[in-house]
Amino acid sequence: RLVGVLQRRDPGVFASSGPEHQTLWQRAANSLYVEYLASQNYSYSLSVFQPECGLTNQQVMTREELSRVLSLNGPIAGHLPASPTSDAPGAPPLLVSLLQGVADMGGAGARREIQTQTDDDGGNSSLSLRL
Repeated sequence: RLVGVLQRRDPGVFASSGPEHQTLWQRAANSLYVEYLASQNYSYSLSVFQPECGLTNQQVMTREELSRVLSLNGPIAGHLPASPTSDAPGAPPLLVSLLQGVADMGGAGARREIQTQTDDDGGNSSLSLRL
């Protein structure tokens, strides 16, 4: 509400942040973040961020549009935990799926569980014997 009052007093405050002044990548990033905030029920953060980035609900890119823009049917598709266009209840936000997919792609075959000296293995480690 405060943002609306401020915009009416000085319309130039948010004039340069609208989608017509954003690159496609900025609009996609803002749309991903809007979807994430909405999925987490971060209503207050969303009420501040959305007017600040200049996207109305109609201007936020859909998952299908984001999928096309970000080429999510390419090599990353096999690493995403869910279909990028899935709006099914319980589907993770696209931003989270992308982060998981990127981590999966970058660490394919390289990630593994490694025990460290500080892991608790029931007191049978040589470190616990030394202490």
